[in-house]
Amino acid sequence: MTLSGNRPTSPLRGSPSRVTAHMEKYQESCFRAIAAAAGCNVSPWAFDEGIDLHVTHRAEEHIQADKTARLDVQLKATSTPLSRGGEYATASLTRRRYNELVIENVTYPKLVVIMQLPELQERWIERFSEGLLLRHLYWVNLAGLPPTTAKTKTVRARTANRLDDVALCKIMEKIGKGVRP
Repeated sequence: MTLSGNRPTSPLRGSPSRVTAHMEKYQESCFRAIAAAAGCNVSPWAFDEGIDLHVTHRAEEHIQADKTARLDVQLKATSTPLSRGGEYATASLTRRRYNELVIENVTYPKLVVIMQLPELQERWIERFSEGLLLRHLYWVNLAGLPPTTAKTKTVRARTANRLDDVALCKIMEKIGKGVRP
């Protein structure tokens, strides 16, 4: 940030018309940092088929023959504020995506991970002398919910379902035991 008189001015940020794409990349980077701290490997999907990332977690304790728990993740970054009372983070899904995510009989469990970001891009990162602030991510498993006929569906992730490295380890441990997260 530079100073102009007594007023701070924002730095020149690139591609201002692509803020939504930047939100998605910011969220993916935060998720990857959490996954690395949890000992997970993350692979992107080559094509957009409703899943953004495939996550694997290897541990001898897992019951799978190859000792690898697997998870598919749909990322949703939003600047929509948390619900009144701060109990939920919300995001919209198309009917098609939502109906794919409510299916129960799938090869790998699927989670929607929502990140609520400030509307202003310059507020996405907060700097401290100790480091940078990583924004909260929240997760929800939609499997088993009824399908929708609406054009879009708003999904809610409880803010109690914060996704950090410990939470991701617990999710992968459940999957490794054959239990749905």
